[in-house]
Amino acid sequence: MTQRRPLTPKEIKLVKGIAEGKTKQRAAMDAYDVAKPETASSMASEALKKPNVAEALAAAFEKHGITIDAAIAPVGKALKATKVVFHGDEDGQKFAEVVDDVELQLKGHDRAMRLMGIGQQTGDVTINFINQSSDQRKVYDL
Repeated sequence: MTQRRPLTPKEIKLVKGIAEGKTKQRAAMDAYDVAKPETASSMASEALKKPNVAEALAAAFEKHGITIDAAIAPVGKALKATKVVFHGDEDGQKFAEVVDDVELQLKGHDRAMRLMGIGQQTGDVTINFINQSSDQRKVYDL
């Protein structure tokens, strides 16, 4: 069984930055003191491939209650979102109706697709479908 080396100070700063909510790129720019965003992204990717760095980040997330289930739960709720719409009839009677909140459902759909890695490339069919759906929603005021 191989023993993992301890994290370097820069790796610790990277993990801490990401756990605090910074993007991987911003955390790497701060940790490694680099100015180019592309360089920082590359450095973050390489560092996070190391098992000891990945484990440290997972432990930091777990310490703060950040789990896959907790992160995905709001997306699931958004996919089923509803809203209350109030109407009035000719007699002045008002009533409420629960309807699908299509706008929030589409946002949840978009987030779910990104989480699943679907539609990440420019020009991808999924991205085009989402754009078309959004455009149609505006046309029909959904």
